[in-house]
Amino acid sequence: MANDCKILIEDHNIISLRTAYVNESDGLVSLQLLPASSSMAAKQNMDKADYVEWLMAYHAYLYEQTPAVAKFAIRGIKQLEFVRPPELRLLWTDSGNSVAVYLNGEPWAFIDEHTNKSYSKGILTCSLGSAWDLNSKAGNPWNQELFEKTFAGANDAM
Repeated sequence: MANDCKILIEDHNIISLRTAYVNESDGLVSLQLLPASSSMAAKQNMDKADYVEWLMAYHAYLYEQTPAVAKFAIRGIKQLEFVRPPELRLLWTDSGNSVAVYLNGEPWAFIDEHTNKSYSKGILTCSLGSAWDLNSKAGNPWNQELFEKTFAGANDAM
């Protein structure tokens, strides 16, 4: 059976022409930042595996729904359960190349344009186990200092 991916929130940045999504697939909720359309055109000659790897660089897991909802539990990703759907909001930097997601009013995950890495409070360890290693690009544990540096002016707008 194919994975059903449900988009929970989507926003297109008019400055960078990038699109950010928070989606849920098989109980895993993640933030994904797509490159601008103009930068995607230059990569069209890449084979599918390279293209998917290129997009995964802009990806971070937020959390996994409790095992009753998820098909399987992944060690290293925080499991959360909500009585009602959580409130999700996206926050962009002025350049439109970094994006953060707020979960119920709390900054929860972000993708940083300077490090080209993602960070999440839902990632509990750097290594997620045998099938999930550092090359999986599932994200890095939360980095408060980098979050504050990256989103210093943007936080005031919220």
